[in-house]
Formats: sequence, C-alpha cells, structure tokens
Amino acid sequence: MVLIDALRADFVFDNDYMPFISEKGRGGQSRRYIVKSHPPTVTLPRIKALTSGSIPGFVDVVLNFDSSSLSEDNIITQGLNHGRKIVFYGDDTWIKLFPEHFIRSEGTTSFFVTDYTEVDNNVTRHLDMELSLDDWDIMVLHYLGLDHIGHTVGPHSSIVPPKLLEMDRVVEKIYTSLEEKGERFLMLVCGDHGMSDQGSHGGASDREVLVPAVFLSPQYKKHVDTWSPHHSLLQIDLAPTLSVLMSLPLPTNNLGQVILGAVDGLSVSQKLDTLYLNCQQIHGLLLSSVADIAHEPSYELAAYAMELHRSYLMDSTGKQAVEDVFRSYELAMDEMSSRIARSLTTYDLYSMSLAIILLTLCLLTTSMTSQQGWWVEKSMPAIGCLALSIILILGHMMACTSQSFYSTLLCGWSLKLLSLQCLLLSAVGLLVTDLWSHKAKFITNLKQWTPKGLLECFLFIGTFAHSLSFGASSFVEEEHQTWYHLTITFLLLSLVTKIQGHLKKLFIEEGENKSTRYHEQDHLNCDGTEQKSATEQRTSSLQQINAYQNGVTKREHMHRSSNEINFNEQNQDSKESNYMSKDQQNDILFPRKRSWKHLLPWKPCVAIAIVILLGRLLRMVNQTGNKWLDTPDLGDWLLRPENKLVLSYIVIVSYAVILVTMVIDLGITTETVAFTAGLGLTYLYRLNSHEILPLFFESGEQHQNLYGTLEARGVYAVILMTNLIALTKWLKNMFRSRFENGGQTKSESLEILIKSKQLYITHAIRILKISWVLLMLLLLRTHNTVLVAMVIVQEQLLGKLLVKEMRLPVRGLALLCWWMGQTVFFQQGNSNSLSTVDVSAGYVGLQDYQAHWVGILLFFATYAGPIFWLMTLVQYVLETESFYKEHTVPVSRSPMLDCTQTLLTERLFTLLWYTLIVTSQRYHLFVWTVFSPKLLYEGMLTFVFFVFAMVTARF
Repeated sequence: MVLIDALRADFVFDNDYMPFISEKGRGGQSRRYIVKSHPPTVTLPRIKALTSGSIPGFVDVVLNFDSSSLSEDNIITQGLNHGRKIVFYGDDTWIKLFPEHFIRSEGTTSFFVTDYTEVDNNVTRHLDMELSLDDWDIMVLHYLGLDHIGHTVGPHSSIVPPKLLEMDRVVEKIYTSLEEKGERFLMLVCGDHGMSDQGSHGGASDREVLVPAVFLSPQYKKHVDTWSPHHSLLQIDLAPTLSVLMSLPLPTNNLGQVILGAVDGLSVSQKLDTLYLNCQQIHGLLLSSVADIAHEPSYELAAYAMELHRSYLMDSTGKQAVEDVFRSYELAMDEMSSRIARSLTTYDLYSMSLAIILLTLCLLTTSMTSQQGWWVEKSMPAIGCLALSIILILGHMMACTSQSFYSTLLCGWSLKLLSLQCLLLSAVGLLVTDLWSHKAKFITNLKQWTPKGLLECFLFIGTFAHSLSFGASSFVEEEHQTWYHLTITFLLLSLVTKIQGHLKKLFIEEGENKSTRYHEQDHLNCDGTEQKSATEQRTSSLQQINAYQNGVTKREHMHRSSNEINFNEQNQDSKESNYMSKDQQNDILFPRKRSWKHLLPWKPCVAIAIVILLGRLLRMVNQTGNKWLDTPDLGDWLLRPENKLVLSYIVIVSYAVILVTMVIDLGITTETVAFTAGLGLTYLYRLNSHEILPLFFESGEQHQNLYGTLEARGVYAVILMTNLIALTKWLKNMFRSRFENGGQTKSESLEILIKSKQLYITHAIRILKISWVLLMLLLLRTHNTVLVAMVIVQEQLLGKLLVKEMRLPVRGLALLCWWMGQTVFFQQGNSNSLSTVDVSAGYVGLQDYQAHWVGILLFFATYAGPIFWLMTLVQYVLETESFYKEHTVPVSRSPMLDCTQTLLTERLFTLLWYTLIVTSQRYHLFVWTVFSPKLLYEGMLTFVFFVFAMVTARF
C-alpha cells in the first residue's frame, strides 16, 4: 500500500502528473476509483477508516495530535493474527496506532510541515533493501511531502507536479521490481484525504473528501465489470475490499462494502458469497445497535436480499437475476450502514443540559451585576440554601437514573468523577445564590446596559443580531460577511454622526456670534460711539429745550431731539418685537464670508473614508467562507511564481508603512530601534525562505539555513529583549521614585507609585503591541504582510477619531474593538472550517516537531487579529482613562472593568445561544461539517478572552 498524504482525485485523474499510473490504467492493469472520505479530513481518523472500515468521530480531530494504539478490529491486526509479516515506513501515526505490529519500521513526524523533501527521502531510502528481501507479506508506505507542500505553498505551486512525478516513480519502481520477480502481488495507491485550494484540509469540500484509490496488479485484465455500483464509493469500502483480497476476515465494526470490480479474480458465485458475508457482518452490527429490529426497514431489505440470493442458487435465471441480487445487497448494506452510523452517534444530554444551565446562570450573574461590585451582603436565607441543595441533589439523581439523560461523565463513581460532580453542582448553587442576592435590584442593574448614543446603540444591536444569526447554517459558513457589513455600516454611521454634530455646532456658534454682533451694533452710533438709553435721551431733550429758552435756536434743537427720540423708540420697539430680521437670519444660516474648509470636518471625514477603503481592500486579500472560497483573490495572485517580484515590492512598502507609523506613534526610542531590527530580520526570513526576491542585494549561494530558522529565532530574541528592556526601565524608575520621594508622606508616596504604575502599564501595552506586530509579520503568510500594514493604519486612524475626538463610550469602544478583531480574523483567510487553519505557521523557527511550541505558535497565528485589537482596546482605555472616569458612575469603578464585563456578557450570550442551537440541531445534516467546527472556534475564542480578562483584571 502506497498512501500519499493529501492526494486529491484531480491530481491523478484530471492531470498527467503521474504517467505510469495513467499508462497502467489505459493498459487494463489497474482498477481506478474515486472514493469519498468522511469528515473530519485529517490523518488519524482517515487511517482508522481505511484499516477498520468504521466511521471515526469528530473528537479524532483533537486526538490527531496525540494518537494512541487502535483497539478496534482492523486489517493490520487481522494480518498479524493470521501470520502475515508487515513492514512500514512513513508517518509515525501508524506506529502509534499499531505498536509491535511491524517486523521492520521507521516513522517520520507528520507535523513538521516545512520539510517536504527529507520526509519522503527517509521513506524511499528503504525501498531497495525491502524489495530485495522476501520475508514480508505486506508493506505500507505513507508519504507526507505532498501534504507539507500544500500546507506551505498550496496545491497550485510549481513544486507540486515534480512531487507527484516523484511519487509516480516510486510506484513504478515497486511495481517493476515485483513484476520482475514473477510474484503475484497487488498494489493500492491512495490518499487519506485531499486538500483545499488553500492547501489545508479538515473540512468537507469536494477537494478535501474526494481521493483516488488505484489498484495495480499484472493479474488485472481489460474487461467489463460484472456489476457497477449505483452508490458513491466510500473510503471505508477499501477496508473490506483489502480484507477479501488478502484472504482475511472482515473487520468486526466494518460499515463498508466490498468493491466487486477490485476483486476481479473471483467468479460470480464467489462474488455473491462475498456480498453475503459482507451483509451478514453489517447485519450483526445492526442487531447490536438497534433495539426494535423487527420494525427496521434496512433489516427487511437484508432479509429480502438473502432470500433473492437463495432463490438464485436454487434456480439460476441468468444475468438479470444476478444483477437483481447485486442490487438488493447494495441497497440493504447502504441502509444498514446509514442506520448504524446514526445509532453510533450518542449524545450526553445531561452534560449538555448542565452546560446550558451554567451558561445561563453565568450570563445572568454577569449582566445583572451592579456597578458597585460583584457581590452584595444580602444573600439567600438558610432555608432557601437547604431547599436549593435538595433540588440539585434530587435532580442529579433523577438524571443519572434516567435512560435518556444518563451520563458516564457525570454519573460515575470514581473519585475524580465525584469531585467533578460536586464542583459543578456547587457552581450552580453559588450562581443561583448570587442571583438571589441581586433580585431586588434587577431592574436597576438592567438599566446600566442602556445605550448612551446612536453609535453605542448600533453596536449593541449589531452584536445581538450577529449572535442570533448562528441559527442558520449558511450564516455560520459565511460569518465573515456579517462582520464585514457590520463594521462598514458602523463606520458610515460614524461619518454621518460626525458631520451632523459638526454642522450643529457650526450653526450654534454662528448664531451666537451674529446675535452678539447685532446687539453691539444696536448700542453704537454710526461713528462708533455708544448710544444712550431712552430715559437718558429724554432727559437730554429736556435739557436741550431749556438751552433753547436760554438763547439757542429752538427749531434746530427740537428737530434734532425729536429725530433722536423717534429713532431710539423705533429701534427699541423693533428689538422687542423681532429679535433679528430675515436678512440677519439668512446671514446666520448661510454665512457669506465663512471658508468652505470649515463647512465639514474634513480630517475626520477623510480618516473614516480611508478606513472604509482599507476595509474594502482587506476583503480582497483572502477569500474565505464556503460560497466564494475557491474564487481567486489577491493573495492567490501574489503567490504565483510569476508575481513574486510584485510581492517583494509590496512587502517592502508594507514594512515602510509600518515603520513610519510606529515612529510617529512612539517616536525614536530604544523600542523603535529594536522594532526596526526585528523588521530587518523578518525580511531576511522571508528572503531565505525563498518567499520573496532579493531587491537590494544578491542572495548569494544557497546555504544550509534553507527555511530561515536563524532569522526567525532572531525575531523571537528581539521581541524578548524589547520587553525585558521595557521592564528594566520601569523597575529603575520605580526604585528612583521611591528614593527621591523618601521625605514625603505615605499617602503622597502611594499616589506617586500608582501614577508610575499606570504610566508603566500604558507604556507596556505599547511595547506589547509592537512586539505583537513583529510576531504577526513573522507568522502570517507572506502576502498577509500588506494586511498587517493596512490594519495598523486603520487602528491609528480610529484611535485618533473615535477615541480622542468622538469620545465613544467605554462599552461601545469595547464592542468596536471586538468587531474589528473578528473582522481581521476572517480577513486573514480564516473561516469556521478547520481546513483554513494555516498549519505551517506553527513551525516558524523550529527545526523539529515540538508539540507545545507548535500549538502556541499556531494559536498566535490563527488569532493574531483579535489579540491585536484587544491590546488596542487596553491602550485606548488607558490613554483616555481620565475622561472615562469623569463620565462613569461611580468614579471608583475602573473603565477596564466595564470593558471586561461587556465582552464577558457578549461571550456568554453567544456561547449560550450557540450551545442551544447545536443541542437542538444535533441531528442536522451539517452538524459535523458546519456546527461542530464552529463550536470549537467559539471555545478557542472564549479562551482568548479568558486570557485577556485575567491579564487586565489587575489594571
């Protein structure tokens, strides 16, 4: 058996990459099939299905990284028990699954995905020795190079055809050598799973589940098959087929059907006997899996097929009768296998129900907690606690004695399981007690979630609507579209709000200025002197009349005085009756002399427009989801070999943008110098990994550091040193402040220490952010370098706009950063399918497989975007904490606590709602391909928030 990891069906049948296999197919010395593997499409469950004929569970995705021996009946164990000598070379998963089964073996790790040359050479180098020996009956070879190429550079890379040709030559070498010996032999060339167009696997797309199965033997001749199956061939069908070909018993838990075309040497009667044994074996599984077997339709189909077979043996009626028997057996085994598969899927309803209860109580406790603290003094009375305890114990006993709700986890009697049961029931009791203590202030505490503005209201509604959208499988598959539309809509709403606020402020200020100016003009004469009041003017007129009587011309003075009196009275009446004239009002609403530059807030408008434009460009970098996943995107175009020069220039420009942004934000400091050195090492890593071209110097001769391991480790060292330098500076300043302020009072010293701590935390978050940016540039794929640059520009613009100018409330700010983090998560190329996980990121800087480091780096790369925006949230809050404290009640409550409570409530509500959906849809057609992977992602995302909450709890 030659098992080529991640061998897609189209690699063999749609291309001429493997000429020897194609030649044997044309010559009739092979039987070629396309078989469908069950998800999850990862190595461990596929090997189990291939050797046992059973359908592994979804939990094998996790066990794939730490496999143990296979206790289930399989063809390898059957071969060992029947005296067959087996040799194996390749993926060490086989050695873990089948310990002490092989007379000779050597394993290679399947997780060091950057190596696709030596990992195959270590298998092929044993061929000459094994082909010269005659002491083995079965040889299994598992090649990993093709899978590693897919994880590293994708299936469309130029190095895929040479690798397939290499595998074809291995097959040719084995076939020719055995044929020259004149021995009867059979070869099976197959794949365990396929790979997506992005190079990964684990999902349920056709590229991932459809794999080739090619049987090669000189005994095969050109002929027309006696029977062509009407159902799609499955990967589990290979196990019974190999058992028949090697004259071994069928595996006990096999659910597959023998492929009759592959057992070409059998007569029609022998093929019918084979189907009978296959049907009897599956029929036995049905009897042990289904209680009411008499009313089972598949049982009746099996009985009908056996009766038809018996009739054929007693009185043969020709070819048509044989086809009827074949068809009857096929239908019966199809129905029985499907029924058994459904019955094998059991659900622990008690554990699921208890999880829902705990999530509900946690959500209510978190959302109803008052702003004064997490606990209050008044609690449930003693009689209430006793009644609650009795209810919990009785409920637990009823669940454990119920057939539907019995749980092996929660109803066991071992010490560990009893401790777990006590812990969970105590948690339920404590949460109920806490809710009881808050019942009096339920409505009051609920009011704290009232949005304080249009933007915050939209953030709350959008978050709630996003969680509700998980009720449809299409929205789960295309979740990225929800985040894209929500973020763009919020930015447009921010733009409208900013313009509206600016115009309102502009009109108010202009109105105040105009009214002030008209008031001043009303009290001035035409020469600029201040006018007198009406009483003063009347007094002046009397004085003027007296002056006339004293010899001044009466007519002149009377004329002047009456004009002044009439003018001032009319002016006073006009001001009392009409404050401003129509022309004055139009002048205020439409100022003639104001510059167009002041009509709109151009800087915020341009900033928001740039953020929206960058968001649209980020969507073009990586296609994700399910519907448009195979659509070519910018990343696919940049990764083509002919576009490597363009990619190289884009990387340089992106590095320059990031460096300029960091210098503007932090200035020229020790940290920015270290960041520049890290950028240089990252560039050298990309260069030595042959992902970009040298633009400024020749790369020189090829050296042993093929994968840039030293440069990657240099980046890790720079990150570590940068944070150590920041820590040293803070400790130095802390000691200095203590010694310099030794003569001050205790309260003054404490205040100084608190301020120093706050300054250090703000500075530390900045250092962590630039360190995280370096890590993102190192771990993400090369074409995502431009994504990191655009995300940083977005963050800087939003920080200056929404935090420093618009003063978004702290709860809204927390939700906004969460939205942006989720958006970047999908813009990286991630989705809710396991096939989009970039496994190669876990091996950057490593020379061998180290499980813990691989897991950590893989986690960092996958959730790089959400973690970056959580760090940004902390920076935003700390830099504007004085503002938020002035607008938060009470003043003593930390703004970070508001952020944590808001995001915790979001996490709990989403988890509760999605758990309810998964529980109710556990028999849904897409439960294992759509809902279950999403549940894993939600669990990991909650872990990200948990770490964030634990770190920020001290702020």
